[in-house]
Amino acid sequence: MTRGSIICMLVAASMLWACKPDFIELDLSKSAVTLISPTDNLQTSTLTHTFWWYEVEGAMGYEIQVVSPSFTSPATLVLDSTTISDQYTLALSPGEYEWQVRAYNASSTTAFTTYALTIDSTTNIAAQVMVLTAPANNLVANEMSMTFRWDTLYNADDYRFELATPDFNGTQVISPLTITGDSTVHVFTAEGTYEWRVRGQNQFSSTAYTTHALEIDTTRPNTPVLVAPANNALYPDTSNTLFWDRGVVTGSTIMDSLYIYADTNMTTLVQGVYTSNTSYTDSLGPGAFYWRVISIDAANNRSDYSALRKFTIQ
Repeated sequence: MTRGSIICMLVAASMLWACKPDFIELDLSKSAVTLISPTDNLQTSTLTHTFWWYEVEGAMGYEIQVVSPSFTSPATLVLDSTTISDQYTLALSPGEYEWQVRAYNASSTTAFTTYALTIDSTTNIAAQVMVLTAPANNLVANEMSMTFRWDTLYNADDYRFELATPDFNGTQVISPLTITGDSTVHVFTAEGTYEWRVRGQNQFSSTAYTTHALEIDTTRPNTPVLVAPANNALYPDTSNTLFWDRGVVTGSTIMDSLYIYADTNMTTLVQGVYTSNTSYTDSLGPGAFYWRVISIDAANNRSDYSALRKFTIQ
């Protein structure tokens, strides 16, 4: 084989490789969603159900729909939503339902898989489960006013709402409230960690409590202080470690954003790093660089930026 032939083969191979796609998305039209629970044609007095299905390979998410009484003669659209999870929890009233799920990605979907469900009426709600919808469990918020919401239950006359700090082994923040609707608003007077819970009740029975955790943090983090390298420091090689101090953390968890620029006007960003650490080892080439840090807590409170420092790698 001549040298010219070898070169031609190499060029052709490189062209084929360059045209090879980085990612081939699966065609979901050839797949199906397998529903797990509740089982098809289930008849039950349970009002709250976690709709559950097996994950589909190549799916970005799932579309779930619930109607009453059926998809062939729908009188009520109960739910039409998407989720990236393989589960969706929903409280329903007594009646006949059908629910269906399909998987999707950017270019295709599966067909819907459909199951039937019948819910019988009962005045005994002891076995029912309250679904708390907002705020999400373990939310860290930077607002002192909070609206608490839950799904209503058929045959529940009202709902008991309780709030405690730091949890229900601690101090009750307010006297328990009896609420006929699906929400209540509370204005906090102090930052901190809390738990809130709700139960449904009628004159015959009550559900168990469903409990969520919540943290209120409205305080901005301390302004980071750059420690090393010193301003205008010179380095002989291309690897060095930047250090800073965020001070005492008294609120929610803090992450820092480190920015390294190529100019003092901070118009050319060389590196941006989001880290829970207070140090970072870079691998920059020779040149002059400028860096600063900002702290952001879990409630999205932001500190001021640190001072801007310069270092030079020779």
